[in-house]
Amino acid sequence: MRINNYFFNIAAFIICGTFCFSAVTKVLYWSYTIDLMEKLVVDKSIALILSILIVLMEFILAISIYDSQYWKYTGIFSSIILFVFGAIALWGKSAGRITQCPCFGKFFGGDIGIGLIIRNFFLIIVGLILARHINPTITEKRNI
Repeated sequence: MRINNYFFNIAAFIICGTFCFSAVTKVLYWSYTIDLMEKLVVDKSIALILSILIVLMEFILAISIYDSQYWKYTGIFSSIILFVFGAIALWGKSAGRITQCPCFGKFFGGDIGIGLIIRNFFLIIVGLILARHINPTITEKRNI
């Protein structure tokens, strides 16, 4: 059982680190983030609002990892978000709107391609592993 706990802790650390790092780099390279978002949505005011919401959502996901009670929901939501972000990036590239991934701001974005697909697939799997976590304190209370 202890190995399972370590496994879930590692998954939580990966998801927390990914979203926290992504949010911080988007803020540090804010103009780059806005420029890429404008290329995706065209309207500047919508790009600004979406950029702010995405950064807030990434910080909230990273913070929600702190309490293992929310790991199931965080894992599910992060997997869905990563799938949607990956699909939007691939759509943006196929539509000719963007060539760089806005995933980690200018720091670690890179070209959209097989690397993005592999990275997102790995993170989606990690999120789904996290979603399988069952908080032992909750199950113990139900069995009493």
